[in-house]
Amino acid sequence: MKIVAFCLGLAAILFLSYALGFSRYADFNRSGILGSNGHVVTGGKFGIEVGENYKRAEAVMMSLGFENPELTKAGSCHGYDYGKDLEPHLWFDNSWRKGTICIVTSSDKVRHVSWSYGLGFP
Repeated sequence: MKIVAFCLGLAAILFLSYALGFSRYADFNRSGILGSNGHVVTGGKFGIEVGENYKRAEAVMMSLGFENPELTKAGSCHGYDYGKDLEPHLWFDNSWRKGTICIVTSSDKVRHVSWSYGLGFP
């Protein structure tokens, strides 16, 4: 019985290590558990790089299983204000993580990435 409990505990530790550290969704999983939100204007987040072509960012999001990209009203996304010349694209993570990612573009280039995650959100 102790061996079974040990093996189950070890399996749980290995699974969590993979899910939070090494899987393709590790960054999303950590954000979902921690209830993360934020915004980047340089570098990248979730495999999306500021300055890259939006078509590549769109392909990344679709390959990760995100749903329903919506072009939201210009000016704001996740509480961050943007100029009216920018286009916020809102992507939904409908998995257990329940979150949204906003990719803001101008001239087909990614200018900002913002996100909001929290259990039970949105």
